[in-house]
Amino acid sequence: MRILVLTNLTAGHLRFGTELVAHDLALEWAGAGHDVTLCGPVESGPVLLASSAGGVNVMPLPPGPPRRRVDYFARDVAPPPDFAGRVDELAPDVAVVVGFGPAGITLAWLDLLAQRGVPVALWHHMASVTCQQRFLQYKDRTPCDGRVTVRRCTACRLTAAGAPEPIAEAAALLPLPLAAARLPGRLGRAAGGRALTAAFARSVEGLRGRTERVFVGADWVGAVLAANGFAPERITRVRPGLRRDLGTALAGTPRPPRAPALRLACWGRIESIKGVEVAIGAVRMANEAAPDGGDVTLDIIGPFDPAQPYHRYLARLAAGDGRIVFTGRLEAAALAARLAQADAAVIASTCQETGPLTVFEAHAAGLPVLGSDLGGIGEICGPDPSARLFPAGDAAALGRLIRALLADRAEVERRRALVPRARTMADVAAEILPVLEQMAPDAAYGRHTRQTRRLAPSVAKRRGG
Repeated sequence: MRILVLTNLTAGHLRFGTELVAHDLALEWAGAGHDVTLCGPVESGPVLLASSAGGVNVMPLPPGPPRRRVDYFARDVAPPPDFAGRVDELAPDVAVVVGFGPAGITLAWLDLLAQRGVPVALWHHMASVTCQQRFLQYKDRTPCDGRVTVRRCTACRLTAAGAPEPIAEAAALLPLPLAAARLPGRLGRAAGGRALTAAFARSVEGLRGRTERVFVGADWVGAVLAANGFAPERITRVRPGLRRDLGTALAGTPRPPRAPALRLACWGRIESIKGVEVAIGAVRMANEAAPDGGDVTLDIIGPFDPAQPYHRYLARLAAGDGRIVFTGRLEAAALAARLAQADAAVIASTCQETGPLTVFEAHAAGLPVLGSDLGGIGEICGPDPSARLFPAGDAAALGRLIRALLADRAEVERRRALVPRARTMADVAAEILPVLEQMAPDAAYGRHTRQTRRLAPSVAKRRGG
């Protein structure tokens, strides 16, 4: 089967969950004997894979035109001019989109595939697929059911952006033209708020009609998609898994002798939705509350830039405590070495994760998880006997879990013995593949059959297409 994987082809230091999923799925399917092409725009730096690495054909495309504000809502930027010719040349049996959004693969890309009779599957990678605010927090205050409605979503977005609530609610009622969104600053946000949200709502509806299957990493994501009109039979839950390079590195990294301190680690993107401040606050509470002053260390692993406001805020929270360390981004081998030294993983996200890779990475490292009881973390770790959950954003509750482990170090080892087997990207690829085969039943016919189906559906039907 010829599989086209569409994603952003980025430099190594810009790769996170979405890009790593695309990379590993392509490698797994190619290793299983399929003809796989990884294709997408190159924003900066070297591409994700060298040409034909691991049996995967890599097809970089130039970045698209500069995005306007409206593009981030309409998500319909045209693909590079040579994309059509590349698709005709490849004649894929199916396309898998990993990274839908204004800076990557948009509705216009999917339209071009539809014109050529190529069925499309979407890997649902983050809440921003159906939420302008990315976090599913209504006005940044309360959990949201994720249903896209123009008035409510407009008021939410404007309030979260700092508009006074009465102005946000009034703007949500005003059907001002989209041109108003081009006004500068807060005036533009308020005047064009409803028009921009309407464009976003149309893009969600357009995505629903352009995808034959959506793979979601958590049950809550499926419920959100169903609430927005996606057919339940087209939604398939496939949990993500351990990335290949880290799995290899962990397998070759011995665990050092246990240190006197209780060693914790959190890793990934350092963003406000990841709850890093919760982890810092909990560790400081645990150390201060311990009779002997405590001895809990925390490695915060991920790109760290003191020039960023949130990172400066975290640095202030950790100031004066040398037991809290910002390591910066670590590649697979160095990350594996750090995780091998840890006793437990802290995954403190304050947003509903779609199925965090860090949970499966913790499993592979043999680390019990202290995680937020929210979204994908709660779904995966709830049944896990080695894990413990706490209310999202509650540093005091996390601190109590940490103190319990600090007081009973034998409990750490008991929990480590209960850590489940790590789910891998090989598992993920194997689960998705039968679905792709169902979507492209005429794969053996190749390009000629798809052209026939597009031009004369009745002929394809007689052939079984």
